[in-house]
Amino acid sequence: MQGVKERNTIIIEKPIKQETLCYHCGTPCITNNIAIEKKIFCCEGCKLVYEILNENGLCDYYKIQSHPGLSQIKPIRNDKYAYLDNEDIAKQLYKFTDGTHVIVSFYMPGVHCSSCMWLLEHLHKLNNGVTESRLNFTSKEITIHFLKNKITIRQVVELLTTIGYEPYISLDDTSKKKVKN
Repeated sequence: MQGVKERNTIIIEKPIKQETLCYHCGTPCITNNIAIEKKIFCCEGCKLVYEILNENGLCDYYKIQSHPGLSQIKPIRNDKYAYLDNEDIAKQLYKFTDGTHVIVSFYMPGVHCSSCMWLLEHLHKLNNGVTESRLNFTSKEITIHFLKNKITIRQVVELLTTIGYEPYISLDDTSKKKVKN
């Protein structure tokens, strides 16, 4: 620190503390303790998403824009989606099934940028039970094709939630739809 005298006033220069931003979501970090190598995260959720992406070779996600992750990643209760294990309920969400292949669509309120789209359209790299995923960015609706013997609808929803994209699920809306076999 250095004092500078200016017209009978002494100005004390203070070092500027640089704020550390979360590598994943860009939120200011209150600690530097949540880190992998030199990458600092604001919470365990952002660190987990980074680990999932890194383990599956999906870190190109971070080249799309700086800090593309969502800051509202929250841990999920273990039983939150247990109701989806009930096949009668699960069938209400199917747009198509032949007993092996299933197609479902979910409204994704957390979608906000091209990074979201990129990540959601690469779900097959996170779980090989997902064979295809396409996001309609305008309507914020994702259509997911998956193999029932490799992943359940509950696991699909939990995967989406874990990476920060909790789908809106309303069984009231399903009463209008018929499943195509």
